[in-house]
Order: sequence, then structure tokens, then C-alpha cells
Amino acid sequence: MSSPRGSSSSSPASYDSILPISRSTSFPSVDSNSIDSSLNIEQRIEEEEPLLEPHLADDQEEQGTMFGRSTNNPSRAVSRGPAPVALPRRSSFTKMVHDVQDYFVKGPVIGKTRDVELVEQTKELTFDFKGNDQYDDVETLTEGGEGQCFVKKSKSTGSLFVVKHTNPVKLRNVAEREYPDTKTHKYPNEARILGRTLKAQRNVVQIFQILEDNVNPGRYYLWMEFCSGGDLISQVFFWWNKKRSPVPEQFLLHTIVSLFDGLAFVHHGLRSRGDGRFTEDEFHNPVIHADIKGENIFLRWTNDPLGGMPELVLGDFGIAKPAHRTDVKLNAGTLAYMAPEDVAIHQGCPMTPEHEETWLKVVNSRTTAMDIYALGQVVYQMAAKEPEPREIGLDPSDLRISREYDTPGLCEAIAKCLVVDPSKRAQASFDETLGLLPEINRFRTARNALVQRRMKLDRMEWARPAPRT
Repeated sequence: MSSPRGSSSSSPASYDSILPISRSTSFPSVDSNSIDSSLNIEQRIEEEEPLLEPHLADDQEEQGTMFGRSTNNPSRAVSRGPAPVALPRRSSFTKMVHDVQDYFVKGPVIGKTRDVELVEQTKELTFDFKGNDQYDDVETLTEGGEGQCFVKKSKSTGSLFVVKHTNPVKLRNVAEREYPDTKTHKYPNEARILGRTLKAQRNVVQIFQILEDNVNPGRYYLWMEFCSGGDLISQVFFWWNKKRSPVPEQFLLHTIVSLFDGLAFVHHGLRSRGDGRFTEDEFHNPVIHADIKGENIFLRWTNDPLGGMPELVLGDFGIAKPAHRTDVKLNAGTLAYMAPEDVAIHQGCPMTPEHEETWLKVVNSRTTAMDIYALGQVVYQMAAKEPEPREIGLDPSDLRISREYDTPGLCEAIAKCLVVDPSKRAQASFDETLGLLPEINRFRTARNALVQRRMKLDRMEWARPAPRT
């Protein structure tokens, strides 16, 4: 189980991607042969052929799939018959009009995510990880509910990574065994979700390698990205307590946009392109994070940060589950960030072995709406300058936020995330009734406008500023 605010089965570090298991006899130097062959992604890149007409590119590329190109694509499938007639070139104004029409007819989900896009983003998010490198110890982090975390530094690149040495979880019943569990122990849930269920995406923590510890049965080494900006709640308290200032409005909007982009992917397979448009991953398995809170949201510094701000990343997927599963045995998360539908089941009963059946019912009754409620709590805390989340189940119609924030629709959007009835709560989608992504795109535009109007946030604004290059 888990416990009140700040003490769930979460890890204090940051980390996501695609891979397998290797074996190691002690604290491992990494074996390059243990990296999943799926990381040899260069072999999957296809050379893109020119299309008949530029403005048809989106429509034709939508015919592709993750595992090949559909023969429905006229520019690739037609091998017989007369050559296609060249279409007249349209003026840039005409093209703009058609693009706007397409946007409203098709919506901002412009098609399926292409193989080449998945490959490029996966490569970009490896952060120079090398399986055959040597690493120096840098720091031992506070032990979490799932294991001990260490920060390691690459001797060849100087890049930092987190290594989580997981605690063993024994199989209680052989009937519960599922691949790749061993005969005696469960495979780490976080490795299962990040390494086997989700693909790489910018707002989800990255995992690079999973090594089995042969000395300690049931324990694994998870090699993950290190988010050098720390966690969100520490940064918020830095502004409130050290700087004596509210969270800058552009960062508040940046947080909302980034985390909704993350949940749009985790819940619906919608992959943000950063400009308000999305592609949709085929064969995506929706996932419920189940423990969203400021301590599990991390700040990642990049070489060219927007407005001097780090990227925000959803981390600690230790109790996440595929949305369709109703038979998992996982901890329940953090009490203060649970949703009203969770409380309706557990009704305040203690997290003890005697009440395990009740808490497993909480876990297995959840939908993606639970994550939206928790994210609403996080954003509410930032916007209302409240150190604790709202009381669970309060009517959000009277919700108020700080006067410092005057972005139109901000308070209303937060309220939609905190609706008590999960069937009426907002979604990280473009659903006609509940989808909040159109409003998130307006916040994206507002954030960009604030970044242009105001000076970028400098190093003094950050509890853990970007490393100097």
C-alpha cells in the first residue's frame, strides 16, 4: 500500500524508453549486448519518397503504419497504369486557406505517428547513454518504497544517469506469474510499464536498460535518465519560501501544457508536436499513472530551454497499470492525491494487510480520470499558492486562484479537472464533450506570448539551475 502525502511507493529521482533484461553479478558495469535489439532503430528508417503534391503530405502519410506502409497510399502503391497527372500549383494563400479548413475538418490530430518520427524521438531521448561505458558514483539518493537510487556519471560523456536498485517482490501464487516474471519473483512494475508498454515520449521519464541482479534474486538495476532540475514541488517551494514570490505565470502555463501533453500520450497515445498539433500512436496501450503529485514530476534541463524553463517530465511509474487491467496487485498511491471515486471505495480505512482486498478494489476500479483529478490538484496548489491539495470531493464551482494569474480560462480549466463525477471530468483529449486539449492549446499560445513579452527566467530563479556548459 502507500500512505499520506509524500510517502507513496515513489522514488525521489527521475528517469523511460524501450528494452529487455541482462544479467549482472554485482553493481554492474553495463553490457552493451544487454540492450534490446529494438534500439537498433537506424535499420527501421525508410527513405521518404516525394509526394505528388506537398499539401497532400499529411493525408498520404496517414496511410502508413508502424510495421510498414499501406498499399492505400497512392504515391507508393500504384505500379501500373498511366502516370499521374501533375496537379496545378496552388498559391500560398490558397494553401493556407485549405490548411485552416483541414484543421477544422480533421482537428489538430493530424494522423498516425510515422515510424521515422518514433525513431527520431527515441534517438533524441537516449541522452548519450552507452551500454558499454564506465561510470563513476556521484550521489546516493534517499531510499524510496521501491528501492535505493544512485546517480552515476559516464566517464566518456560526463552525462548523469539514475540507477534504481529495486527491492524484491516475491510471487505469492504461481498463478499470478506473467512474462517476464521469474519463478519466484515479480518483474519490476516500473520496468514493465516504461520498458515494455510505453514508447519514448518527451514528457515521460526515460528508461534505457534493465539488468537483473544475480547476487540478490528478484532485484534489478533500472538505468534511467537523470532530471537535473529536481522535482516540481521543491521548485515551487523554492519560489514561495526562498524567493518570496509566486510561481511565474509563464511557468505555471508551461507546467499545465507539458503535463497535459504527457497525459495525452500516456492515456490516449496522442503525441504532441509542440505546435498544438498531435499525431496518434498506433497500437497504444493506455496507462494509468496512479500517483501524480509534485514529488513525482521532474524538471529536465535542455540545451535550448524555452524561455529559460526546463521541460517537465512525469516520473515514478512504480504503481502505474495498463488501463484495461482489473486484476493487478499494486500499491494504492498517495492518499491526498486520490480521486473522489477512490475515497468512495476505501472510505478512510487504514492501509493495512487486513484491508488489502478493499485497497486492491481501489486500484483495479481506477480509470484515467483519476490521473486528471490528481493533476488538477497539483496545478491548483501552484495557482492558488496552497501548500496542500484541496479536500477531496469538494465542489469545484467555487474554486479560486491567486490574482497574480489572469490568463483567461485558467481557473475554469482547473475546475474541470476537479469535477467530482469521473464521467464528467475533463480528459487529456479532443473529445467533443470532455476534451481539454483545445484549451491546453490556448494556454500553449498564451505561454509562448508571455515568453516573448517577458525576459526569460534566469539561473537565480531555479532551485537547481541548468548545469553550466
